Amino acid sequence: MLIQKKSTAEGALIGIWHIVETETQLLSLFKQPERCMHQIAAISHAEKRCEKLAVRALLNELTEEEKSIDYHPNGQPYLSDHSFNISISHTKHYVCIILHPTQEVGIDIESKTPRAAQIQERFLSPDEYLLANQTSGFVVPLLLWTAKEAAYKLISDAALDFVNQIKVTNIKMDEQIITASIATIDQPITLFFTIDSDFVLTYVCATLKTPKAQNHV
Repeated sequence: MLIQKKSTAEGALIGIWHIVETETQLLSLFKQPERCMHQIAAISHAEKRCEKLAVRALLNELTEEEKSIDYHPNGQPYLSDHSFNISISHTKHYVCIILHPTQEVGIDIESKTPRAAQIQERFLSPDEYLLANQTSGFVVPLLLWTAKEAAYKLISDAALDFVNQIKVTNIKMDEQIITASIATIDQPITLFFTIDSDFVLTYVCATLKTPKAQNHV
């Protein structure tokens, strides 16, 4: 079920789908369900099949046509017709997509649970740890996790180190803005977040400048 479709100030299109349908119900949403059945045939887990179908149903809702998603060798998704740059994320019972016609994009959605807070030492630098724990609760560590995930997808470099090369430098809860730096690009990035009763969602879209020289990393 589509629960959000919105355009952002940066010209991106974001959608969120709440998976309440069965696999059969999701398949009924497509004009050519046999194509979708072929795409999910190798997925043994029923929940994962529904996630895959929900992503495609959401893409259809956002673009108002049935587009195909392919994947680069590193796992980064792209549209076969290259009409938009795309980033995809999913968590329990939800999937989300961000599209932009020219800018690079990254998005992450995570269930609103304390799991990220429980393992924050694994993905936060000492400075980020202090930032995450200025207030009590698990939401800020979770926000930092989603910011790092979205930034990672923006660059799509499997070699990026979450702790040392993706750094969250500031978070403004009242403005729902996070600023961060990535070691391999010569510019700060601004991410935007939403806190829902069930999930936290963070996204970024940017025109990337020339990557830093290797000896600057």
